[in-house]
Amino acid sequence: MFLSKTVYKSCGGYARAQAQRLKNRGDSFSSDTRNRTAKHARHCFRLMRQGAELLQTRTMTLKVTNREELFALGEMPVDQIIERFEEDFGRFDPVETNVPDVPNLDGINTMLLEIRETYG
Repeated sequence: MFLSKTVYKSCGGYARAQAQRLKNRGDSFSSDTRNRTAKHARHCFRLMRQGAELLQTRTMTLKVTNREELFALGEMPVDQIIERFEEDFGRFDPVETNVPDVPNLDGINTMLLEIRETYG
């Protein structure tokens, strides 16, 4: 009931905005900032890939199965991270999905009223 194509914006849009922040920050910073940049890069890729999985399969694997790959991405120079992100995003954006355009608000409302009646 909650799943909809808003995942494109929620996951993809957010990941793209975060990648843009990485790009704007660049590579000239301290080692502490470098650690945060690597974590930031891993998060961008993970979020985009989980969003694609959610759109394609209606499920999301929470446990990261490609940890080494994500850590390797985070160690790259920022311009290479962004280049790789844009390549991957080019495959995310056209993902085919059969999820509805919008959440089932009537169904959600009915469920919430039933929960409130039962437990409220």
